[in-house]
Amino acid sequence: MSQEYFWLNNQLHPDSTTYNIPSVLNITGPLNIPALEISINNVINRHEALRMTFPHQTGHPEHHIPKQLILDLEQTDFRRISDQEKLKKLICKEIVRPFNLTTGPLIRIHLIHLDTEQYVLIITIHHIIIDLRSKELLGSEISACYNSIIKDKKWPFGEEPVPYSRLISRYKEWISTR
Repeated sequence: MSQEYFWLNNQLHPDSTTYNIPSVLNITGPLNIPALEISINNVINRHEALRMTFPHQTGHPEHHIPKQLILDLEQTDFRRISDQEKLKKLICKEIVRPFNLTTGPLIRIHLIHLDTEQYVLIITIHHIIIDLRSKELLGSEISACYNSIIKDKKWPFGEEPVPYSRLISRYKEWISTR
């Protein structure tokens, strides 16, 4: 499906969460929360598509890509609450929160502290900026970046990815020659 489809659907149903793509990850063990936050932001700023918003002054979607996006890692302390139903409700509430495609960001990160070394990390992304395969790669990149930070190693990625705006230009050029 194209971004125009997602955008139009959002215009018709602004509170819909049909195209929210969630990942809920259980983390057990020591966690360096500042390193996790840095890792997430490094990966977001490595990929233009993760920073996109879709303002529509002309009545049509136009993507806007800020040079940088810094997300604050939202955190909830659940260490003194052992109610699993409350935890499930919190996770569901996070997953079904709608996105504003015009203002963004179209990615949210929420860390829930369950115990000293037990966490739940919720990553919710609107489908307009990511597909399921890319979501898998995103998790791998965050993990690689996190491990490089905590092990004090060099940047784990080789060359930068092709900017999304350049891919779109190439695609439109290719379509126009057909």
